[in-house]
Amino acid sequence: MKSTDVIKIFIGSSIGLLFPAIFIFIDLKQLGAGFSYDEILFVSKSQNIYIFSLIIFPFVSGLVSYLFLRVSKFNIELLKEQKKSAMNSKLAALGTLSAGIGHEINNPLAVIRANIEMYLIKGNLDNKWSKKFKDSLEMVDRIKHIVDGLKNTARDKEEEKKVIDLNNAVEKVVELLKEIYARDQILLETDLVKDKTTFYGFEGKFQQILINLISNAKDAILEAKNEGSIKIITTRKKDVLRVIVKDDGNGIDKKNLDKIFDTFFTTKEIGKGSGMGLSFVYEFTKEIGGEINVVSKISQGTEFIIDLPFTKDNLENSTKDNNKFEIRDDVSEKFALVVDDEEEISDVLSEVLEGLNFKTNVKENGKDALDYIMEALKNNKKIDIIFTDIKMPVMDGVTFIKKLQENNINIPVVVISGGSSVNVEKLLQDHLFVKEYLKKPFRIVDIQRILSNYISLSGPETCDKS
Repeated sequence: MKSTDVIKIFIGSSIGLLFPAIFIFIDLKQLGAGFSYDEILFVSKSQNIYIFSLIIFPFVSGLVSYLFLRVSKFNIELLKEQKKSAMNSKLAALGTLSAGIGHEINNPLAVIRANIEMYLIKGNLDNKWSKKFKDSLEMVDRIKHIVDGLKNTARDKEEEKKVIDLNNAVEKVVELLKEIYARDQILLETDLVKDKTTFYGFEGKFQQILINLISNAKDAILEAKNEGSIKIITTRKKDVLRVIVKDDGNGIDKKNLDKIFDTFFTTKEIGKGSGMGLSFVYEFTKEIGGEINVVSKISQGTEFIIDLPFTKDNLENSTKDNNKFEIRDDVSEKFALVVDDEEEISDVLSEVLEGLNFKTNVKENGKDALDYIMEALKNNKKIDIIFTDIKMPVMDGVTFIKKLQENNINIPVVVISGGSSVNVEKLLQDHLFVKEYLKKPFRIVDIQRILSNYISLSGPETCDKS
């Protein structure tokens, strides 16, 4: 129990003491009119009701105060959990929606990117058109980052803790918001430390923290003027990473600084703020092992400061881009099966694979692919690698992979997806023959890397039914 709660219960008991004291005082005053002091004292002492009331009234009043505090806290926690549950439901719905949107956007992007890359690889382009195609590739990557950012911010608390690059996470959020905020005359700027900035945390939660703080900063600016700037600064001092979200808005009144992280506290008008945003920011910061503080002065803006523990660990599954992968000479004898219901995707993936000296066959769904594989194995026809989508009619990619396992078919599988809500990492863990996850829009260099790793690790005789 907090000291403030003890004080409130003490005040409640004191109020309870007032009632019998007032009654005793009135009685004594009336008796005092016709009796001596000794007689009055005798009468008052003989009245057990006085003694009883002096004990029971403070006790009951204190108990009522205690119960009131407990009920109030329970109601606040209940409302908080309800709000949290509602937010989690919204995030889950947003996650499902963003996965669907990502799938529909990333599929055509994959076709566009692969076609542009093949044009660039084939050459015969003058400098002007070569630059135009490279600029187009950058725009494709920009769209991809925006879609990835949307999916990351929609992740729920089931997200696993991992090593995160602070600067990279900040850049993703800024990339997601800067064009939108520019329409409101709000400039988003960054000043990122040129140093290693890795920490353990939940990337989705961290991005939600940044988005909340940036959103609050924007509101603070627009309350005071028609334009302004928000700067996100990162620093590192020994084992502490610091990220600062700084705005030039109207600032926070000193009397409110100690309350801004309290649940339901808001200075916004009714209907414009729930008082939950900063309380969630505080909770999420704690969950990723950080500390958050605020510095603000009226008319001078506000700084939210988050300190995070630095880790020397490297990013998981991080690979450097390298456009000089070489396929082995015996690749001409290799065969790849492409499983995807979108003709444009399967066509462009087949063309890329054939350009890398692979023979290919295409199936529209998992059932057709499984039937083809079973027939191929009966006829001793070798399939070296499978590229499969997740979302497909008749039999989806997950069911297809499970069927492969049930039939003891150990052909290496590469999962390709444009934004499925399926936990692909779990597929990789549960099925050892699922080797890689290729995100759409994929790059030719990514396919080269996968094939190069597969061939160098597996050799020519590994892909069969055991």
